[in-house]
Amino acid sequence: MERLDAVAAIYRVATLIADWFPPMRMKWYRAADLDASITLGDGRSIGIIRQGQMSDRSPFAKRLGRLRHGMMPGGLIVLTQDEIRRRHTRRMMYTERVPTFVGIESETIFAGPDDRIWQMPSGNAKIDMAAVLRQISRFGSLPAEAPLMKVYPPIHLNTDLSLDRISPRHLPAAFHPADKRALDLIGDWPGIKYINLRRLMGVSPSRLSQVMGRLKAAKAVQQLHLDGRRIALSNAGVGLLARRDRSSVGAARQRWSVMPVDPALPYDWENISGSRARQLLRNSEHTDAVHRFLADTVERARDEGWEIVQLDPPQRASRYFSYQGAVRAINPDAFVMMRRGREVKAFFLEWERRAIRPSTMRERLAPYIRYYSTDRPRDDHGFTPEVLIVVEDEVTAANFRQLVKQIRSSQPQLPIDIAVPLGSFRLRC
Repeated sequence: MERLDAVAAIYRVATLIADWFPPMRMKWYRAADLDASITLGDGRSIGIIRQGQMSDRSPFAKRLGRLRHGMMPGGLIVLTQDEIRRRHTRRMMYTERVPTFVGIESETIFAGPDDRIWQMPSGNAKIDMAAVLRQISRFGSLPAEAPLMKVYPPIHLNTDLSLDRISPRHLPAAFHPADKRALDLIGDWPGIKYINLRRLMGVSPSRLSQVMGRLKAAKAVQQLHLDGRRIALSNAGVGLLARRDRSSVGAARQRWSVMPVDPALPYDWENISGSRARQLLRNSEHTDAVHRFLADTVERARDEGWEIVQLDPPQRASRYFSYQGAVRAINPDAFVMMRRGREVKAFFLEWERRAIRPSTMRERLAPYIRYYSTDRPRDDHGFTPEVLIVVEDEVTAANFRQLVKQIRSSQPQLPIDIAVPLGSFRLRC
């Protein structure tokens, strides 16, 4: 039940397969690296793996690595959350020894059997489910798990009950879509203030109050009083999302828990147990500025008819690449991608308050200079996103622009724009 949302997405894959190749047999895994498997009527087997929103890059890569060294089905279907992670997964699966097909979960849910939504690690062509099934090998085997010692029949779940009376494992079935969307946003942006959460969701204050009331009743979120009222996932909420995405609950809480280290001490950022949550709330002024800017951007984008395709927090906005024999990274404050018709705009966000001197400015730009001197921006996205550096005053902006102008004398295609708040939604296509 705790993986119900993931189960629904995988069942959707099963229905697409059944449209082309009934009958079939489906098996779920509790601890194997596969999430599920499907055996077709002719004996061919397909393994299904889902990369959830809470699935970190390294653990998921290790999971795929373990799969390669074990029993392999006749083909693999991998579900990712967005186009960026699909591209990353395709690169990881390039040397896979069985046919592998990667799709985006949201596209899969709304797709029909004839829709071309699947991509193989090599080549950019998209194919439909019929083409996928034609390439599944007859040679393959599936992992085995010991049967359950006890099997309990499903109980009737009364979703009319107050959420505080529903078992935590049944909450995914009781939550409304708005509840789940709020949980994901709060998980992405811990310590966000209510006004910024409301603007990101695009709901009224009364609607947000209803959603927060339900999540608090479920003990999935908790309110923080640090430089104003904030909201973050409780330990139960972190565990809920981690179990949904088959991530380590312990590791997730070590990063994102906002529980105090010592309940007897005053509650401030130093007394927060989660390492990443502590870092964000230590720099609460910077964190609030990023949240506020993103809320401004999302509202303006909606008003201008843009669809927000991705709104990635720092842990998913990072990009790793090889440069002069070493692994490097960019670590922006956010990554935003939006679409209007065929037009796409995307940018990495850097909210900069401390880079005032030219030497500090150059240090802040150095990772992006290295990144854009390689082919990875286009490999990662299919196009070249912009870097949007937001500063607090026009004097600093002018100094940054002068530095960028100097850098472009040797790297003319460097797509960096400098802006001040509320004047920055001007992106090159």
